[in-house]
Amino acid sequence: MIKACKRHQIIWAIFDWARTVWPVMIITFVFPNYFTTQVAATAVEGKALWADTVVISSIFIAIMAPVLGLLSDTMKNSTPWFRVFTTINIACAYLLW
Repeated sequence: MIKACKRHQIIWAIFDWARTVWPVMIITFVFPNYFTTQVAATAVEGKALWADTVVISSIFIAIMAPVLGLLSDTMKNSTPWFRVFTTINIACAYLLW
């Protein structure tokens, strides 16, 4: 594992702080409102479907996070993982619209 210097820790903290706002805003406020009012037939059905979607994605994350964390921690250089998941995050953000 690469020994972290103070500069890398600060850069990571700033990146993580900036990245965290996006999913919180989308998952909590923007996309549920769009989904329940525009995609689903009724608001009640939309809320139920949105809740099911969040449950399924949470289970998937709970299963995959330890596995991906282990893979990332055992690699000597985690930069490729960082690049891959950042690219996936950007692609998913564009696919929302």
